[in-house]
Amino acid sequence: RQQAVAAFKAEMISKIRLLGMEHGNFDIEVSRMENAGINGIDRVCFLFSANKGSEMNEIGKTASGGEISRLMLVINDSSLLPTVVFDEIDTGISGEVASKVATMMREISKKHQLLVITHLPQIAAQGNKHYFVYKEFSEDKTHTQIRSLNADESIREIAGMISGDHISEAALNTAKELKNNILL
Repeated sequence: RQQAVAAFKAEMISKIRLLGMEHGNFDIEVSRMENAGINGIDRVCFLFSANKGSEMNEIGKTASGGEISRLMLVINDSSLLPTVVFDEIDTGISGEVASKVATMMREISKKHQLLVITHLPQIAAQGNKHYFVYKEFSEDKTHTQIRSLNADESIREIAGMISGDHISEAALNTAKELKNNILL
């Protein structure tokens, strides 16, 4: 484990910076426990900092939901996770970084089933299946609903992500282009 730390750390730092955390840092602490447990005698702790000057801390104590999702993108080779849910993965990203995240997710989807909740057209266009999540309100309750979108509805929804309530012909064409580029 100690021998693998340096290479894994360097790869993690490279990838998290590629995903829009340009001052992100990552480290691994490996320490010996007094007694061996189910996972061996080493205690492995992953440390993370997303921002310049921020203190490194355990990932679970310092990373936001979006940062954790992006870190999960980087750690994607585990066959122990047949299905991965990414929520808030698009928090604080756009443009080129969103496209890089989308491409990385497409690669992961070749080995794992992904369920992604997103507001970014670059990411939504990558999906094999597109669902629309919405809320319905009754007199005293809110109900979250989900429905599957067909190909045309998916294009319209992606166009809406691009242009808002007024879906223009240009937005529809861009949505089609995003979907078509994925399918090549």
